[in-house]
Amino acid sequence: MDFSLSEKEQKLWERAKEFTAEHITPKAHELEKRNEFPKEVVQKAYEAGLMNLHIPKAAGGPELPLLSETLVSEATGYGCAGLATSIMCNNLAFAPLVIGATTEQLQTYVEPLITGKEAKFGAFCLTERRAGSDVAGMTTKAVRDGDEYILNGVKCWITNAPVASLFTVFASTQPELKHKGLSVFMVPKSKNVKIGHIENKVGQLNSVQSEVIFEDARVPKECLVGKEGDGFKIAMMTLDKTRAGIAAIATGVAQRAVDEAARFANIRHQFGQTVGRFQGISFMLADMGARAAVSRWQTRYAAWLADRGERVSKHS
Repeated sequence: MDFSLSEKEQKLWERAKEFTAEHITPKAHELEKRNEFPKEVVQKAYEAGLMNLHIPKAAGGPELPLLSETLVSEATGYGCAGLATSIMCNNLAFAPLVIGATTEQLQTYVEPLITGKEAKFGAFCLTERRAGSDVAGMTTKAVRDGDEYILNGVKCWITNAPVASLFTVFASTQPELKHKGLSVFMVPKSKNVKIGHIENKVGQLNSVQSEVIFEDARVPKECLVGKEGDGFKIAMMTLDKTRAGIAAIATGVAQRAVDEAARFANIRHQFGQTVGRFQGISFMLADMGARAAVSRWQTRYAAWLADRGERVSKHS
């Protein structure tokens, strides 16, 4: 069993950490005060090759494994969870398409978004006000009309929606079948795709979430991913594959907490010595470090299993 990173993975890990130290950590606090999408930093991440890592080479991407994505997620999460989410959210938005779309569909709808000079974004549209974990209760519908589908409904808490060019939308094509009647569509931005309420959150202000309203949004039948009824299966496969990336961001936050606590413990003096020299403090720091390390290795293990094609519902 080999826990070491490959040379390519190590270089990506170091590049992501250097990017975070230069562009995220020193700027995150000031950027959060704006409470808006951090376009400039995300653009730099795009130019640095830290986005869209999972897109197949046939569609213009680098086709890197999920493990590589977790390395970038942890490194950027160390600087700011919100910024990391903004940078890495295309992984979630495009994952259903990588799983279920044809190469031709990816080349038509995804490749133009990831190969230009400016960073472009997708949005993963699953959650509704009354259908979060209970996706069978989804009310967004897609009705076939000749060679098109017409979508109507409202999604909520959709990350990067206000800046998205392509929406990956889960909708019911056969409501009577509940979760077995769900399908997934690629919906380009149009006048019939509107941004509703933008969430005013307590934290992660460097990441934007909003409602997305579909009002008679028409898409050609070629925008259907897979077959009608494949939506639930694709959604579950997507969540299995992307949870490790979210856990990696949390691991970065945890490691930052460990490092900041250790730094403070070594400069704060009480009773003639730094507080880090007291056993009560040092034990807490050791436990924090151990938990962050366990999180890192469990996350990477889940990603490794997914890269091997194994089911990772339990591990992720």
